[in-house]
Amino acid sequence: MPILGHDYNITTKATRAFLTKTFMTLRRKLVYPEFCEVHDSHVETDFLSAIGSVPQVEFVEEMVAEPTAKDFPDISFTWTNRLAKAVVTISRTAFEFDQTRQTSSLLHSLGARLANWPDKLFFTRLRNGTDATLGVCYTTKAYFATDHSIGDSGEFSNLQKGTTTTEFLNANSVVTVAQQLQRDFTLALATLYGYKDDRGEPFHMNSIDPDNLVILCSPKMEYFMRMAFMKKRISASDNPLVGSVRKIVTSNYLPVAGDEATDWYLAHLGERNRPFVYSRFRPIKDSEVEDLQNELTGSGMFGGQELDTGVVKEIASVMLETNMGHQGMKADLDVMLNERFTIVARWRGEIFPLEPRNMIKISSAA
Repeated sequence: MPILGHDYNITTKATRAFLTKTFMTLRRKLVYPEFCEVHDSHVETDFLSAIGSVPQVEFVEEMVAEPTAKDFPDISFTWTNRLAKAVVTISRTAFEFDQTRQTSSLLHSLGARLANWPDKLFFTRLRNGTDATLGVCYTTKAYFATDHSIGDSGEFSNLQKGTTTTEFLNANSVVTVAQQLQRDFTLALATLYGYKDDRGEPFHMNSIDPDNLVILCSPKMEYFMRMAFMKKRISASDNPLVGSVRKIVTSNYLPVAGDEATDWYLAHLGERNRPFVYSRFRPIKDSEVEDLQNELTGSGMFGGQELDTGVVKEIASVMLETNMGHQGMKADLDVMLNERFTIVARWRGEIFPLEPRNMIKISSAA
């Protein structure tokens, strides 16, 4: 990509193109799409609702009685699409005499901030999942709790006591730690199998396929996890749990020190709802998608390649406003009076917990 110099006229279109390219490049590596169910929203306060499970098949007396009718439990909740924004202000003098090209790098940096924001928000919600105020889900309990209950599910927990503390990691070999993680995993897997739906039937009706299981952990735990579930042999012996999960995901937004660094999560991502919801504000019309595609590809930033419609919709869920390049007779009042250029990136939406039976937190502090 060419580097802009101070004599390059950065127009509104070029500003959005530079931000968008950075946005697109980084969003491909984000974590939240793995664990969040995307919900397009166009109002400030929105809601989701479910009707629960259908009744079980049961024997009845022929021509005498019908199965007893049972109402569906009300499973619904509301949320507010909140506003987040980042504002960058550059003086006209700094812009005009920029010899280090830092003004153009701000566009890429802002694109990175905007792309990473849903990830940061997701991990904030995840780490507050045991808080009865910040992490509450549709069962009216904290997302990670020991006393969930939905209809006839009985009381169930998705918070498990872990046995791999920081002291344990520091005092034992990688093999020992990996084997201990395998023990915690088998308990968590048994818990997944034991969940009931609101009719008292198995929530996961089919056998839980390893392709539907993902482990989320701190960078501190990543090597131990890969030893436990990805290596074919452990300490010169066959690994019985190799391939038990589809992938191991980690992120720099999870702590690498302290007791929380040894917390990890087992997620089931194969059927029904994802563990979290990503409310993406402002779905756009097909005509708007086409206009935005033409604008971005016409800028020359993408080498003429066609942009995926889903990617364009993701870009359109954020807003970029700028007065950069508005000089001379086209300059707006802010540029003329305050001698400054401004870029504002806005994101509106929310990420919140959804299905507690599809993610288990394993924590030594549980």
